[in-house]
Amino acid sequence: MLAATLPTGQLLRLDVAPVLFAFVLLMLLLVATGRRKPRERREWRPLDRAGWRDLAWYVLTTALAGFTGFLAIVLVFYVLVAHLPVRTLWQAFTGGGLLVLVVAAMFFALTALEDRVRCSRRREGEGRRA
Repeated sequence: MLAATLPTGQLLRLDVAPVLFAFVLLMLLLVATGRRKPRERREWRPLDRAGWRDLAWYVLTTALAGFTGFLAIVLVFYVLVAHLPVRTLWQAFTGGGLLVLVVAAMFFALTALEDRVRCSRRREGEGRRA
């Protein structure tokens, strides 16, 4: 549906309210993380088996938390407030789930590429010193 064809009340319920809610939630999360004490940065080291396991757990928990929040926003604003059909939640689940899988796969692929590049650069640097 185009926003130009919606009455003002529906436009507020369908578009403005969910976007404003997500924006305010994001700002609150940024304020909360900005107040935390910064952690010390560690020097980079190649990812071993335990490093990959920790990284996978971090990505999995972050993605699931974000995906759950996304589905909650769709449920509240589109199904409960705007009274759109429940299949809207299913469409969000399948479309959002596919997006999570693609982004997580790309993240791991780019992380592996970065790890290889850093390892090869480190080996080249050590070879020049010797």
